[in-house]
Amino acid sequence: MYDHALREGNMDICRIITVALARVGENAMDILARGPPAAISLFKMILKCTNNPDLRISELTQDVWLTLQLSPFQYVEMKKRHSSLRAPIYKELLNVLLNRLQYPPPSSRLDPGDYNNYRDKCIEVGSPFSSDQPNHYHSVSYVCHSS
Repeated sequence: MYDHALREGNMDICRIITVALARVGENAMDILARGPPAAISLFKMILKCTNNPDLRISELTQDVWLTLQLSPFQYVEMKKRHSSLRAPIYKELLNVLLNRLQYPPPSSRLDPGDYNNYRDKCIEVGSPFSSDQPNHYHSVSYVCHSS
């Protein structure tokens, strides 16, 4: 349904789906981080939403990623997480975030101030993920500070 709505340019449906997925992700992290099969699919879907060309929709997912990363001991220790919710998902997320951080901004309806706020939030989301991956960290830093 999301892919169809995205292809058709129906951002209202994309937004509704993204809000629902983000709420589930944020509120059920203790279960999802353990990696039941449905959770892996959910995180991949949230990653698709993060990559939405409408940055206002993409931004709706950022708290999910912060919740997964910044509270590992509150939810599930990293070593107890499903292997797909360790480096692989972070690498995919960093690639999406790096694309989002580049200037000029992608065409969106965000004004320049809102776009800069969006970029700051992407940096906040991406920084903890990259702490053990220095090459990605330097890429994030380079993109952010050279723009």
